[in-house]
Amino acid sequence: MYQKYLQDYKCNIYKLDKFDLIPQTPGIYSWHIYTDANSVSEYSDIFNEKQYDVKVEGKLNDLYDGSVFSKNKMNIASNTVDDSIIKAATFFFSPPIYIGISKTNLRIRLNTHKKMLIRKLNSEDLSKENGTLSENRIDTDEESSFFAGRLANAISKNIDKISERNLYVKVFYNIQPGKNKEIKKIEYILNRTYNPTFGRK
Repeated sequence: MYQKYLQDYKCNIYKLDKFDLIPQTPGIYSWHIYTDANSVSEYSDIFNEKQYDVKVEGKLNDLYDGSVFSKNKMNIASNTVDDSIIKAATFFFSPPIYIGISKTNLRIRLNTHKKMLIRKLNSEDLSKENGTLSENRIDTDEESSFFAGRLANAISKNIDKISERNLYVKVFYNIQPGKNKEIKKIEYILNRTYNPTFGRK
């Protein structure tokens, strides 16, 4: 059955040094990250970057609210993991850390993401992007900057072990012209289902 889908649509994977090969067409993309045996703990930490706003109500109308963060830690020694297997497995099984769309040109949008990510990684100001990105800013340079700032902040904490070299994207395209509304609906479904670590909301 999947062969029919691959006949109707196209998908591919690109590392950052191959972004100029990305098709210049509308489509959906996702960012992913993999690791080697020396960075298993740092890799796990990236997926714990999510922040949750909580509100707790106790007896006698006690109310508490605020932000909470994951304290999950990987409890495994890096030297006990086979390097080639962990690279391949995390590359294959990596969940999306960001999902977005390009209504006109995937190559331009993703190269803008890449340029802003590198710029922020090389910047001394890595203040974390907060808040949310409104729907009308999807597929804009503002969105690229928003994503790049959040990812750069997470990577910079362990830049000696996790860097932009560990990143890659998946693209899904060959969608009929005039289907922008459908692309936005699908992007919404994917984001709500997979809840990427650095998603827009």
